[in-house]
Amino acid sequence: MTDQFSPLTIESLAYGGDGVAHIEGRVLFVPGAFPGDAVRIGAVQDKGSYLRGELLEVVSPSPDRVEPACRYSSQCGGCQWQELSYPAQLRWKRVIVEESLRRLGGIEGIEVEPCVPSPARDGYRTVARYPARYASGKLIMGYNERKTHRIVDIETCPMASKQVNRIAESIRGIPFLKSLDLSEITIQASYNLPSALARFTLRTVPRGEPGKNAAEITGFGERLLAEIEELSGVRFVAETSPGNFRHLLTLGTPYRYEQVNEKIFRIEERSFFQINIPQTENLVRLAGEMLHYDEGKVLADCYGGVGLFALSLAACDASLFLFDVSPWAVEDSRFNASKMGYTNFTGLVSGADNAFADVGPADYLIIDPPRTGLGLKAVEEMCRFGAERMVYVSCNPTTLARDLKYFSQQGYSVKRIVPIDMFPQTYHIETVVLLERGLTP
Repeated sequence: MTDQFSPLTIESLAYGGDGVAHIEGRVLFVPGAFPGDAVRIGAVQDKGSYLRGELLEVVSPSPDRVEPACRYSSQCGGCQWQELSYPAQLRWKRVIVEESLRRLGGIEGIEVEPCVPSPARDGYRTVARYPARYASGKLIMGYNERKTHRIVDIETCPMASKQVNRIAESIRGIPFLKSLDLSEITIQASYNLPSALARFTLRTVPRGEPGKNAAEITGFGERLLAEIEELSGVRFVAETSPGNFRHLLTLGTPYRYEQVNEKIFRIEERSFFQINIPQTENLVRLAGEMLHYDEGKVLADCYGGVGLFALSLAACDASLFLFDVSPWAVEDSRFNASKMGYTNFTGLVSGADNAFADVGPADYLIIDPPRTGLGLKAVEEMCRFGAERMVYVSCNPTTLARDLKYFSQQGYSVKRIVPIDMFPQTYHIETVVLLERGLTP
């Protein structure tokens, strides 16, 4: 379909960031459009169950439209909502959670609380994954242009922390190895501590004389460590196939450290950790308020990573176990628990399907799965031992809705739902949900 419809009024926002309108009873998704915009649409594609349209012109802008603070916003695909006012971002994130839970999970009759605003609306990202390449005698690094794989060369990213931007600037200032087929530079720079890591991903394994290549890479990495004060480790990997990486070299240490609410966590370069630290402190406090942990109870931190929740919310003599599918994160959790003085902590490399069978029941659960959520089998296993209370932290309202439906079928009731804005200027939403055991149906 290529017909133009003019004018159309955008009615709402979808999870994913697109504006939503209707044409002849069918749903139309429009990237870059916001509720209240009157727009002209072109290049409408029929996707079967829905339509997708190209935004040609904003004829009459929404009152929620604002001038973006980022000079790259018209090109860069890193943020979707730079031109939407922050109060409107918070309102729509709440609405998206409400609609997802109602439509996909059948969750009704309980209020979704207002979205908790981030203490920082920019400068909050402590991790940046920059697509990168060496071309025309210079290092190009930034984010992919909208709808393409062309790299927008970004000198300073307003969403990245000062530390990340400072390290990126320093990397640019050091002559790069032209012989390396570079694809990505990842910078992890802690927010509250002078601790950072850099990873260089290559498209191919370097060819030629192994000794020469190793010497060149080593010399470049050593210069980075010498000239960037807070940088504690540099890692080089090659992507041998999509999602599979071959380790080439690590210089320095593979760990950084971050402080959250007086607790200091070791984080291996491949371990997950939240990227908005001021808001993570609020997230931990909110989870603790919901969990209301009682001494003497057994707490399980499910997909617990480096131990952020369990080691923040329970006393050192508490009976804790944590599992995660990442061996690096579990090793970090064991190190962190030992360093903090926890005497009854067990860390397992496992998914939910096996972890409870290995360890046994827990009174309370904190659940923080990846974007794919849990699924029916994992939910059934978690419910088998009848935990009194669960706090589910989700980064995807659609998989959250599905899982909450499964929990309700196992006799658990949703008692509280709070969206929390971990990612300002984007459509991404974190949601914290309190579940309590009821009568088994």
